[in-house]
Amino acid sequence: MNELLLIDWILIAALCWLLIGMIGVAFPRNFLLNSRVLFPLGAPFAP
Repeated sequence: MNELLLIDWILIAALCWLLIGMIGVAFPRNFLLNSRVLFPLGAPFAP
C-alpha cells in the first residue's frame, strides 16, 4: 500500500502552502521575495 491517497495530497499541499507562508512571515520586509517569489509560488497551493 505505497500509493498516496487523496487526503495525502491535500495534506502535502496544505503543508507546502503553510511553509511558504512561514517563509513570508520570517522575511516581512523583503518585498521582492514576497511579491516575486513567494506569492506566485503559493498560488497553486492555495485552497
